[in-house]
Amino acid sequence: MPSIVGLTDWLTDNERVGWRRGAYHKTLTDKHLVLLCRKYAADLEKLNPEWAKSLPPPGEAANSKEYGAASNSDQFGGVDGNASGEEDMKNNYRDEDEDPRGGGSELSEETHLFAKFTCTYKIWDFINRENQGLEPEFPQNELVPAALVFSDLSGFSKLCEAYVAKYAGEASQMSMSQAAEKLNVVVNSVFALQIRLVDQYNGDVVNFAGDAMFVVFRDESLSVAAARAVACSLDMLEETQKRLKAMEEMGMDALDTQLFLHIGIGAGNIRCMTFGGSFDKAEFVVAGPALTEAKDCGELAKCGEAILSETVLQLIQPTKPMTRAVPRERMVDGVNLELGYFIIDEMQIRPPMPAQTMRSATLQALRQCDNSLGAVEEAMRRFVPHSISACVDSGQSPKEAEEGRRVTIMFIRLLDIDCEPFDYSKSETVNLIQRCILEIYGLLHRYEGTVSRFQIDDKGTVLKIVFGFPMMAHEDDPVRAVHCAIEIRKALKAIQVQSCVGIATGTTMCGLVGNEVRMEYTAVGSAVILAARLMQNANCSILVNAETMKMSSGSAVFEKICSIKVKGRDAKVPVWRPVETERRMTKKLAPIRDGSHVLGREEELDHLKASMDQYIGGWGGGGRGRGRGRGS
Repeated sequence: MPSIVGLTDWLTDNERVGWRRGAYHKTLTDKHLVLLCRKYAADLEKLNPEWAKSLPPPGEAANSKEYGAASNSDQFGGVDGNASGEEDMKNNYRDEDEDPRGGGSELSEETHLFAKFTCTYKIWDFINRENQGLEPEFPQNELVPAALVFSDLSGFSKLCEAYVAKYAGEASQMSMSQAAEKLNVVVNSVFALQIRLVDQYNGDVVNFAGDAMFVVFRDESLSVAAARAVACSLDMLEETQKRLKAMEEMGMDALDTQLFLHIGIGAGNIRCMTFGGSFDKAEFVVAGPALTEAKDCGELAKCGEAILSETVLQLIQPTKPMTRAVPRERMVDGVNLELGYFIIDEMQIRPPMPAQTMRSATLQALRQCDNSLGAVEEAMRRFVPHSISACVDSGQSPKEAEEGRRVTIMFIRLLDIDCEPFDYSKSETVNLIQRCILEIYGLLHRYEGTVSRFQIDDKGTVLKIVFGFPMMAHEDDPVRAVHCAIEIRKALKAIQVQSCVGIATGTTMCGLVGNEVRMEYTAVGSAVILAARLMQNANCSILVNAETMKMSSGSAVFEKICSIKVKGRDAKVPVWRPVETERRMTKKLAPIRDGSHVLGREEELDHLKASMDQYIGGWGGGGRGRGRGRGS
């Protein structure tokens, strides 16, 4: 049997540290399994060079059916013989990784990971600037023609609430970890399928929004981009329905919740904007008419439907689309009634597929880019949550940060001085939002919270902030969130910006959402939904839930507001408003609790230490079975 002990020689320095510490023994990623197989094959080749001649070339093997090539009839969990994990791994490593024996063209582990958290549009921008010797620009505002798809997974929020309600009362933290893992498998099987199809149709996932994705399609012409956006949407609906059915037949959804996909498609000019740049953090977001059209279409779409705007329908006429007009009685408040909306059933002529996807071309350019100083890698790091980058820096797998945990969620809506959404067609708006983001970054750096999402739509500019992510958690996170919100509102008022804030504390599922092509790290659960609902009802103030008030009552003064009705809940929710002019800090802020000391587990740690001392003492006395005292 050939030796594979030299596998660690093929790993990066951070991977090797993580391997020694045992992080990868718990969760081996697909890439490490691929490296293991390649090392094993290399050892066999050394023993018998003739054996290598019988193998297909690497490119041919990567595209073969046996390797797990994707097909239009793939099902979840290998119903047709191809597991979704194999498909995603194939799509990722065929395009993104080179053979480790090939030399210096392979992306480092850090660059490879950071690229997954960065949209293709921004990677291209960073590469072009690096080749021209330019630094990343903040803020950045570009107007580009594109088609935009808004894909929403209905039932996702109820599924999260069901998992939290079932496992939150369990005594063992292991129960919440198992719940997080189950939720991750169910949701990511759907998200991974969508992202794979988006990549095949030359799309770019620019933003995640919990249970939704915003996908931009750009091509040689707007009509081609729109046609590919519609074709991708139809395939997403069909393949997602198959996968959800397969999951149901396999008993994956043990909580009997229903998941459905509905899609909205718009086209036109969009603004691609980048904010931040300070505190090793940045935000990328899109806005404009195409986004508004896609969101309106998504609001009108029922489960299993794709609705496109009249603008998109005119652009895809050469494909002979089969459509039906949306009935007038289905129109909802806030939708532009002057624009026509149509349900798309089929395209008689499908658009041609790209010879090379934009993502593949971008990663190829990234390998060829002179990134010896790490400028591109550092630019992409700004889009990676601090919890994930901290895992990488410490040599751990990012999957170590997937767990159920108690966090405090804050949603902030930014409005102009008249409490109206900002007009991003004005150049001064971008500079004003940049000032807002930098003010928020500075206060979050002080209170150790992190921006998890930045989104712009017709309802305003919204940020989702989390206190309590791994590597940044404290026992007084609710206190930090309340004081941070008060100071943020004060700082924004000084620059003539109004804000509405909702804060909720509760148990959430924290983990990676997406696949090996594109992903994000986020928190999902009923507390997230409640915080967003409180923001919608805040009316230029701060509203908090009961749990946040109870845990912060010693450090802030609250006034009881009458219980309010929020969307998605039958019973009214009691809420409180902190008195922003009266604050008291009775003690210093608690230190980060994710270090060497784990709160509330002293007894368990003492028992573990005693057991380890006894075990080590037994080995030191000349063999197993001879337990020796601690002082022997």
